[in-house]
Amino acid sequence: MNLLATRFSSRAAYKGVGENIRMKETDSHFSAFYKDNCILVLFLIEEFICSFQLYTEIENLAQEKLQSLQCFITAAPHFIQLFSQLTGFLHPNEHSTQFSWTRGPLTKLKEICRQFNRNSSLQNKIHINLQIASHHAWLLATHNLELLNTHTDLSNSEQISFFASFKNELDDFKKKIHQIQLLVPQAVSSFWENENVVLCLLRRKELLEKIYGPDFLSRHFKWSMKIAELNELLIKRFQERGFDCINAGL
Repeated sequence: MNLLATRFSSRAAYKGVGENIRMKETDSHFSAFYKDNCILVLFLIEEFICSFQLYTEIENLAQEKLQSLQCFITAAPHFIQLFSQLTGFLHPNEHSTQFSWTRGPLTKLKEICRQFNRNSSLQNKIHINLQIASHHAWLLATHNLELLNTHTDLSNSEQISFFASFKNELDDFKKKIHQIQLLVPQAVSSFWENENVVLCLLRRKELLEKIYGPDFLSRHFKWSMKIAELNELLIKRFQERGFDCINAGL
């Protein structure tokens, strides 16, 4: 069978596993984590940032090494390494463990988006689209990794067709990542009054500015409050929860 015609099994519909991870409220110090999807939003932000950083490395490598087939062949191991880190799947020749697939940030992001959508009392189009986009991005990433792991078995003539196929698959992957990039702020924007989410975003301000540019909170997250106002809000909210000495320091 032509390896280029073989589609990776992850292209099939994926049936998620795991139970709803709502957490029971304990006391006022931590109530803000449990009253809504806040804790999932924090995980979502972290895994999105990690996923986008690896995507940026893939994009930079593609711009440099996809100019010719020979350049691509020499760069293939680096592509494999990056996609393996992104998904958590290892190269067939590497030692694997029972839980190795859970390590990739894109794999985690996919599951977090699924739980985020399930936990939302009022599911909306943004939550659903984010779940779909993250799932499709994960399928494309795992498929690209499978293609990369098989390219050495191809003949010279098949390598040429493979090169064109991989570039097309990579373009599809890029589109899904950019779709996620647009949807994350929309999904998070309604949490502007949650001190945990605000603190997370401000603590990751430098990394998020690399993704969204300056003034990302107002331009993309549609928050009208300035940094100083958010800082005051954080101090007030945490003091109300019993953290009298906290200072956001932002």
